[in-house]
Amino acid sequence: MRVATLPPLLGLALVAVVGVLALREPPPMAADFGQPPEEEELPRPALRVGASLLHGRLTGPDGTPIPGASLFVLRAGRPLWTHSDGDGGFRLEGLDPGPVRVAVNSPGHPATVLEATAGPGPVDLRLEEALPPIRELRSATRSDLEGTVVATRVDLSGFEVVLLPSASADQPGSGVPRRATCDSEGRFRLEGLAEVEYEVLLLPPRSAGGSWPDLLTPLSAPPMRYAHPDEAGRALELVLASGEIGGRVLSAEGSGPLEGAMVVVEPLAEDDTAIPTRPFPAARSDASGGYRIPLLPPGHYRVLLRAGREEREARVEVLPGATVDPGL
Repeated sequence: MRVATLPPLLGLALVAVVGVLALREPPPMAADFGQPPEEEELPRPALRVGASLLHGRLTGPDGTPIPGASLFVLRAGRPLWTHSDGDGGFRLEGLDPGPVRVAVNSPGHPATVLEATAGPGPVDLRLEEALPPIRELRSATRSDLEGTVVATRVDLSGFEVVLLPSASADQPGSGVPRRATCDSEGRFRLEGLAEVEYEVLLLPPRSAGGSWPDLLTPLSAPPMRYAHPDEAGRALELVLASGEIGGRVLSAEGSGPLEGAMVVVEPLAEDDTAIPTRPFPAARSDASGGYRIPLLPPGHYRVLLRAGREEREARVEVLPGATVDPGL
């Protein structure tokens, strides 16, 4: 045989070996994956049950039986409980003889822990205190309220009347806050209003749903009070008590009106300090330099003007139904 014919013969032999191996069935899996551990029965807990019992009758301070009460005893970490029957009778088994503490919960009585003795004879357990009867809440008497806001040359559409009960909310029958919206003539109505005393506020449309500013009283005055219903049967009449700040702004050189200047008002307390938590909307001067800030409660105000780097300031007093010009 020549050497040149050996490689082809070796290749044919290798192909034949591969084909034979492919036709053979794969051997079964013989790997040992182990066996599950043998089950071991867990030791049962040793529960020691006493041979004595606690039985008897549960009564109230006056000796009457108490049915439906829950009686609970904790013995060696094991809870035991039962309920008293219709005659106040109860029975707790599995106790050791001797003293035992019994927790008792019964409607109409405070939770109590009583001392007793477990044994063959019955025992009497007595609750020495009873809870006071629940006070019946007085329901508020209700009636409708009609009223009117009186104002001159003011469209009262959207003004809001707010009634806040003067008594604290934890007082039975004190009522709840109520709100009513006025029509253009200032008429409003509240149905089913609790007959109690209220603090009354009048809010402008921009403040509906809030609590400021009240347009019935001056800045430093307490809110108006009203006891519903009126003894004479009259409708509630509220008088709008507000003024405004307005005027015309001129340039510093006096050459003409100052357009676009921002004017801000700050309410002042009695000690002449600002009330920063109660701001009012600002106003801007128009082409003629005019501006107007309406619906301000009577009182003292600081008026601030800002136009670029220029600032001006004035203090004024607003009176009901009047327009005050700070001379800016």
